[in-house]
Amino acid sequence: MRAVSYKVLSVVGRAFAVPRSETPPEAPGYLHGFPPATDIAADAALSYVLDFERNILHQRWRGTIQPMDVVAYWQRLIADEATLAFGRHLNDLRECRLEFSGDQWLSMIADVLERMPAHAPWRAAIVVDSAETAGTVRQFLGYAGDLVEAQVFLRMDEAETWLLDG
Repeated sequence: MRAVSYKVLSVVGRAFAVPRSETPPEAPGYLHGFPPATDIAADAALSYVLDFERNILHQRWRGTIQPMDVVAYWQRLIADEATLAFGRHLNDLRECRLEFSGDQWLSMIADVLERMPAHAPWRAAIVVDSAETAGTVRQFLGYAGDLVEAQVFLRMDEAETWLLDG
């Protein structure tokens, strides 16, 4: 197995880190570089991990996600200058429920994403586990337009393959 460096850099509402590992742990609960839930603050809904070797920003959203959560998370991502250099985003939304409307998507895109500083072009693979979440994500992608090239997947392995092959 190829060595992967990863480190949890921030979570909405708190920042913390876990030690880098030369190889991803084989323990149950690890998912493509994500530490098991016990290593992430119980109240954390949105988190990210930077994989420097493959230039992938892994994102994991859990629980019920409101517009204010997304705005705070995006603002934290933007504040971390390292994330702006990562063009590949692997977004795991399988453990969340998105609770906002199309109008709220439009506001969040206009207020945060369209005002971002210069960054690498985004290519995002978004993994979902329900038709409802897939529909909400596709609505976002329609509104985001040229801000991101993205595909929605039901399987993590297919998402990762698409992301790395592009």
